[in-house]
Amino acid sequence: MKPAQIYPPSVETGRDQPPGTLKIATLNIAHGRGRAVHQGLLSKRKITENLNAIAELLSNQEYDLIALQEVDEPSVWSSSVNQLDHLNSSLEIYTGIHGIHVQRFKLHYGTALLTRLPVLSTLVHTYPSSAPLPPKGFTSATLKLPGISKPLLVLSLHLDPIRPAIRLKQAEDIITIVDKHDGPTIILGDFNDVWHSAQSVVYLLSHELDLTAYEPQRSDLYSFRFIAKRIDWILCSKEFSFVDYGVDTTIVSDHYLVKATVNYEGVQ
Repeated sequence: MKPAQIYPPSVETGRDQPPGTLKIATLNIAHGRGRAVHQGLLSKRKITENLNAIAELLSNQEYDLIALQEVDEPSVWSSSVNQLDHLNSSLEIYTGIHGIHVQRFKLHYGTALLTRLPVLSTLVHTYPSSAPLPPKGFTSATLKLPGISKPLLVLSLHLDPIRPAIRLKQAEDIITIVDKHDGPTIILGDFNDVWHSAQSVVYLLSHELDLTAYEPQRSDLYSFRFIAKRIDWILCSKEFSFVDYGVDTTIVSDHYLVKATVNYEGVQ
C-alpha cells in the first residue's frame, strides 16, 4: 500500500450540514465515456463534455464525500485528460484523492475520493491482477468529521466484475484492513455484486464488519443501467443512521449515481 495522489481544493469552503450529518455519493464514471461504447472512440472535446456533465450532477447537492471509480490519470484511451483533476477543478471545493491501480504504458486509472472534510491520511490498495482483467483496488482515507473525536475511515472500492471467488478474496483484504481501524467507517463504490448472491461480498462485508446497507433486499434501487442490477453500494458503521437514500438516473455513465444522507449518533 502507498499514499494516494492529493489534489487540493481551489476554494476553501465551510460545511452547511450539522455536525455528524454527511451527504455522500458514489459513481463509477467509466473513464468519462458517457453514453459511448468505449472512451477510445471519443474526442478530447467529448470526454471533457462528459466530465462536465458529471461535475454538474455532483454539484446538484452539497455532498461532503464522493467516491468515484474508473477515474483516469492522463491515458491514451481517454485523450490524456486528468479526470480527477478536471472534476476537482470544476467543483472547486473538494480535496481530490486518487489511487491508481492500473499503471501501464500510457494507461493509468483507478479509484478516487472527493471530500470537503479535512484529510488526515490516505492509502491505495491494489489487488493482484487476475487475468484477463486489469487490477482492481480501493482508495482509502481517514477524515476528520466535526463533532466526532475518532477519525472516519472511508473506502472507495472497485471489485472484480465476473468472478465471485476473486471478489471474496478481495473482501477478505478489506476486512483485515478495516478491522484495525478504531472509529466509524463508510465503504462505498462499485462492488460488482448484489445482496442476494450466495457468495455476496456486500453481505460478507456488512456481516463481518458490522456495517449497515440501506434496505438491501430492495431490487428497485439498481445502479447499473444495462442489466438493472444493484451493484453500487454504500455501507456504514452502525453508529450511522440513514436519513435518505436514492439513485439518480441522470445518464453520465453506464452506472447511476447512488446517494445518501446519514447521521452519526455519537456527536460530542
